[in-house]
Formats: sequence, C-alpha cells, structure tokens
Amino acid sequence: MQNISLELAWYEKEGDQFLVSVMLVGINLSELNNLFNLSPEDPMPYIYPVKEIHVSFLQKFLNVEIDLKKYDYFIEDVT
Repeated sequence: MQNISLELAWYEKEGDQFLVSVMLVGINLSELNNLFNLSPEDPMPYIYPVKEIHVSFLQKFLNVEIDLKKYDYFIEDVT
C-alpha cells in the first residue's frame, strides 16, 4: 500500500478565491487512481477537480462535508 500526501482544497465558485484546505490522510494511491480512472502506471496529477462521483469515497477521509453546489474542490499534491 502506497500512501501519498494530498490535500482537498476548496474555492469560491464565483471568483475562484481559495478558501481552505485539509489533508487527506490514509488514502491509497491505487484506490485513488481507480477512483479517477487513471492507469496504475500514471502518477496522480498535481491538481485534480473533484466531481460528484468522487464525493462518497473522499468523504470517508474528511471530517467536513463536501458541498459541490457551494464550492469547487480540487485534490492537490503537497508531496
């Protein structure tokens, strides 16, 4: 199992102003590649937009609610 250092960052929908970020702890790289339909040989992109299909999986690693109607979210590599 390979762990990587990623954070979930969210931004205003209007204006794209950065609001806050939280670390995603304990995420396995192969699970994340599968979630985002990436080949196991391809590294996770440095920034990846979060869509509705990703929310239920990511929510397991957070103590805050993802609200795609209010904010735009991105997974960002902080390694």
